[in-house]
Amino acid sequence: MHVHTGTRTEQTTAQSLAKAVSELRRSDVAFPVAETLGIPQLRAGQEMPEAKVLVLYTGGTIGMKSVDGVYVPVAHYLPEAVRELPPLNDKAYVEAHYAGAAIKPLCLPPVRHMHKRVLYWVCALPIKYPRLMEGVGKLVFRAVVILIVEYHPLLDSSDMTFDDWIRIARDISASYDMFDGFVVLHGTDTMAYTSSVLSFMLENLRKPVVVTGAQIPICEVRSDGRDNFIGSLIIAGELIIPEVTLYFDNKLLRGNRAIKYDNFGLNAFISPNMQPLAHMEIDIKGDIQKNSLQLINPFSQFNFFRNVCVK
Repeated sequence: MHVHTGTRTEQTTAQSLAKAVSELRRSDVAFPVAETLGIPQLRAGQEMPEAKVLVLYTGGTIGMKSVDGVYVPVAHYLPEAVRELPPLNDKAYVEAHYAGAAIKPLCLPPVRHMHKRVLYWVCALPIKYPRLMEGVGKLVFRAVVILIVEYHPLLDSSDMTFDDWIRIARDISASYDMFDGFVVLHGTDTMAYTSSVLSFMLENLRKPVVVTGAQIPICEVRSDGRDNFIGSLIIAGELIIPEVTLYFDNKLLRGNRAIKYDNFGLNAFISPNMQPLAHMEIDIKGDIQKNSLQLINPFSQFNFFRNVCVK
């Protein structure tokens, strides 16, 4: 896989990525950087008003580029294109607060109801989470900071295999403690299969894992990809929905209850016999079906279970 640092592209593994982010979280590294940037230090016990989201870009239409009138996957195109899209990246905020970062993140611009902007170096202290049972379905106000990891080669979702599903789950597992939520950018052909398999591989989740994609590439003038990506980032960084979900066309579906039923429409996925977990309407909270959310067992630990039998 490749990590886009904002100035260059580097090949890395999930383990080295987790190690790099872990180093950034150490207080003896973070505090001097905060002083250099003139950012006030965090007081002990103070919650950080920022959420870290890891984006795994596996491939799919969402990141394709039009070449001679045909959409084709192009390595390194999506992360750099997203970096230049104002609705998806607050460049001024990143430069102001992450100018000296080895891995320069992306940052979602302010969204209505997101009242707190980051005033602190994000890696100074670990984020404090709400109490587990009381936090389900609760909206927390944070800036969303994004790190995009691009798979190499980019995967054609119609050729997705069990090894690819294991790879995605393994990368989430390796980085699980370093991020507050995860977004998987994926092709639509087998997106519902991937979200379903991941829901069984990633046991006892306490963080959201959102699988999304697009029918039209994100950099096209008319694209559903931007809304799908932004909505997924808000869910992964703002909402405490501790399970694997599929987000498409303003609807959040349970990962193992979604199917693709329309190859040509933007409302491509539905969840038969089950209402969506949430709708992203005017209010970014959506219409959260709290009674449908999976509760967190406070005595269970996150586990990557790879021995799933698929028949």
